[in-house]
Amino acid sequence: MKRAQTVTLDRLQEGQCGWLVGLDEEHPLRRRLMDMGWFEGSEILCVRLGPAGDPIAYRTAGVTVALRRRDALRIAVRVCDDSERGESEEYDYIPPQADTSSATGRFEGNMVGGS
Repeated sequence: MKRAQTVTLDRLQEGQCGWLVGLDEEHPLRRRLMDMGWFEGSEILCVRLGPAGDPIAYRTAGVTVALRRRDALRIAVRVCDDSERGESEEYDYIPPQADTSSATGRFEGNMVGGS
């Protein structure tokens, strides 16, 4: 049996999921993420990459959060394969499409983070 790879959160591709291994203790968003259900063992789905790959939208516990790549670099996940997918199956991944309803066409989602 192949051992699952542990990577930083920013390495997940759109539609790929991972199990949260740990949040950097010094991460400025640690408390906020934990308040939204980001705990060790939580399944996290990479929902969408923003323009130029930043920010990146992730979903866990029914909440979608957009993180800057520099913040995602401080979060470790164990990549899960298709046989391990659990919660993320309840909201099947749908590839993003161009949003023509927005005047700006920019990625819009729940933003978390400081400057």
